[in-house]
Amino acid sequence: MALAVVHHLLVTNRIPLDEVVDLIARLSNRHVIMELVDRSDPMFRRLARGNQELYADLTIAMQERAFAERFRIADRRELEGIPRTLYVMEKR
Repeated sequence: MALAVVHHLLVTNRIPLDEVVDLIARLSNRHVIMELVDRSDPMFRRLARGNQELYADLTIAMQERAFAERFRIADRRELEGIPRTLYVMEKR
């Protein structure tokens, strides 16, 4: 499970998205349950405080494309009322 992790690695630790994808691929055997957060999310904005321009292109769709290189989306559920999406992904 990688819930509330990806955006922290991207913003707090400034790990590039492709490295985050590689890390999650290395840590998973077959499936991963994860949450992707849009840059408009209040927690994301708080973490990025003042550095939002660094993440101007960080949409959920862009994150999906990055993960699609290593994973296939098996299921996707948008969370009602907040800009977060839950995924079940299977390793390619």
